[in-house]
Amino acid sequence: MNGRLIALFLTMLMTACAHDSARPPDQLSLYRAQAGEPVASFRYSNPNLRWAALDNQTMVFWTAADEAYLVSMAARCPDLDVAHAIEITSRMRQVTARWDGVTVVSRPGGPTRARAPCRIDSIRPLNLAAVGGPELETHEALMVESETGADAPPKP
Repeated sequence: MNGRLIALFLTMLMTACAHDSARPPDQLSLYRAQAGEPVASFRYSNPNLRWAALDNQTMVFWTAADEAYLVSMAARCPDLDVAHAIEITSRMRQVTARWDGVTVVSRPGGPTRARAPCRIDSIRPLNLAAVGGPELETHEALMVESETGADAPPKP
C-alpha cells in the first residue's frame, strides 16, 4: 500500500514539474520556421495591436488581420508566457528592435507591479498563410510612446 502511495505521489510530482505554461515546442518551431529575415522595425496603424506569447522570450504581434511579426526578446521576460496584459514602447506607431521593449503589467493570480521592460532583440515578418494551425489566444497591447526606449526606468 505504501509503495503505491509513493508511486502515485512521484507520478503527480513529475507531472507537475513537467507542466510548462508556454506553447508546445513544435508550435514555437513552426512560427520560427515561417518567419522571414529580421527587419529593423514594424509600423502599426491600429492602436489595438494584438499579441500572443509563445514562451517567455518570444511573441507574435498582429498589426493587421493578414500581417504579423515574430518578436524575440534579448533575454527571458519573466511571466510573459502567462501575462494577461503588456505595455510595448513605440515611437510614432513604430516598434524598433534593440530600442523598444515589452513590460508585463498583469499576470494570473499576481499583483500588478512596476517591472523593468524586456528589450526587443529581433523582429521577423511571419508568413501567416504557412503558419495555419490552431489559433493563438490573443490579447490587446497597451501602447506607450517612448523617447528613451527599453532602458527607461519602470513606471511607479
